[in-house]
Amino acid sequence: MLWTLPQPIQTWKQVFNQDNEKDAHGRWFDLFFDLLFVGVAFNVGHLIEHLLHDHSFTYVMIKSLSIFFVLFSAWLQNVLYYARFDVHDTFHKMLDVLEFTAVGIAAFHSGGLADHHGQTYQATGFAIAMWICGLITTWRCAELTRSKHANARTQAIAVLQVNGLNITLCAIAIGIGLNDGKTAMLDSIDLSTADTVLGILVLAAIVPIAALFGRVVLCRSKKWQNSTVPVHISFLCHRVGEFTMLMLGESVLSCVTFKAPITFNGGRFHIAAISAFVITTALMYEGYSAASFHAEKHVMRCSALGGVVWLNNTWVHSFALICVGVCLRIAMGRGEERLSMDESLLFSGSLVASFLFAQLTEFLHTLDGRPGGDSLWISIKKLFELHRLIEFCVALLQLSIPWWSLYKSLSAYDEVVLSGGITLVASALQAFDTDAHELEGRFHKHEEHGDDDGKDKHEHHE
Repeated sequence: MLWTLPQPIQTWKQVFNQDNEKDAHGRWFDLFFDLLFVGVAFNVGHLIEHLLHDHSFTYVMIKSLSIFFVLFSAWLQNVLYYARFDVHDTFHKMLDVLEFTAVGIAAFHSGGLADHHGQTYQATGFAIAMWICGLITTWRCAELTRSKHANARTQAIAVLQVNGLNITLCAIAIGIGLNDGKTAMLDSIDLSTADTVLGILVLAAIVPIAALFGRVVLCRSKKWQNSTVPVHISFLCHRVGEFTMLMLGESVLSCVTFKAPITFNGGRFHIAAISAFVITTALMYEGYSAASFHAEKHVMRCSALGGVVWLNNTWVHSFALICVGVCLRIAMGRGEERLSMDESLLFSGSLVASFLFAQLTEFLHTLDGRPGGDSLWISIKKLFELHRLIEFCVALLQLSIPWWSLYKSLSAYDEVVLSGGITLVASALQAFDTDAHELEGRFHKHEEHGDDDGKDKHEHHE
């Protein structure tokens, strides 16, 4: 079929009448689109590594985080759309390809924003690609205004208004980039044209998130339900989990591509390399033990405001994981030499941030704003349980390594080994965390049936 209107995956009545959501299988294009962000992680990682040599730590973090946030906003708009609506026609598949291409163009232009020459050209190309992504989102909302579902129409109109501001800001960014050196306003502020364009794109990416936050806070309960199409939570949280692990893939890629020395040389390299693999594995375990993949237990089912925080926690957590990979690559390349203070701070800071964002995810899943659910105070009190306080003390120990390294003149290998041990202890403590989720088998859903031999059988539900 050439074109059909997108259909909501489920209604609020179905959500309230069923304990579990109906199955929603991911498309091949979903994984294909996610793989594009492996390249984004690679570009952002190399951008951080390049900028650290010439700029302050604060500037490096602001610029690289801004680029990642803008690109993540395109991913989030796509995922939130497909977590609500189902499409099965040729036109929308072509639209997916166009969106994939636009994000890809934005990604490779973003990688050139650290160049000393041509920054304005790269920033303008970045802005044009993000403007195209905004137009695609606008089209998707425009066609939903013809839907027979009232909630879909209401939500589409609201998003259209927000997205109008988004694409306008992107157009302004393009205009500033194309008129490089001709904008009098830029002469009065100490910002390059490229940084100004990037700042406007960040503002454009903030607009939909700010609007979502406002609607959740100001439009509670029935007002919210009467103006939106419910998100398929299981589909969304699996996409988020896959995205986070792909960002951790930057660290795994760094480990796999370490350049081994030509001689064993006492094993210092191999001990540090093993510690690097320990770090990536421990971060994977922390991420999955903190996450929930069941709709009925998920924060988006239990707390609207907590759900918005959870979505935004995804991109900062992912950025921290990318930074870990960058630091592992730098440290293993430095070897017996010392890391600079900025590099050491970034290494320990990104590991601590990864731990804290995983803990925030775990905490959010304890919130329950429904009638009869635990109060916010009960959830907060769980943060002060003994095992969790020990976890936070371990994180503080990690944060002290840069100053310890400065005092003891630790080599880069030493920092990797120490960080590996601390990260391993922090992840091991998750086993004693009552709010952590157990690692499941291949099938998240299964039932137990007793047979004649008294054995359990597990049925996989397609």
